[in-house]
Amino acid sequence: MIPPRAAVKYPGVLGYLLASTLHWHEREQALRRVLARVDAAEAGSAPALRIVDVGCGPGLLLPVAADLGYHYLGIDSDPNHIAYCRERFSGMATGEFVCGSADALDGEFGPHDVMVLNG
Repeated sequence: MIPPRAAVKYPGVLGYLLASTLHWHEREQALRRVLARVDAAEAGSAPALRIVDVGCGPGLLLPVAADLGYHYLGIDSDPNHIAYCRERFSGMATGEFVCGSADALDGEFGPHDVMVLNG
């Protein structure tokens, strides 16, 4: 479950979490289907696949991506979202969060296999 105390510390995060989770089950299942297809297409490739979540908000996709063996990069222009994600997921080695725009992805963070715009 989403830790409410952490969400309340960062302005705008709690409202975003409530709106994002409204249809989360359907979004999560769709993402799992897509990533399973990517995994099948990339079978035999050595390192874990990399996923970039543009406009990551509160980082809802990180647990799904980590569960499927992906390295996750969340990028969002709202510093409160990024601060919240860094606190909430501080113990997960497969994820990182960057405050900025998708323009920052131009070579700065290396190649990625999947890009998600989940809004």
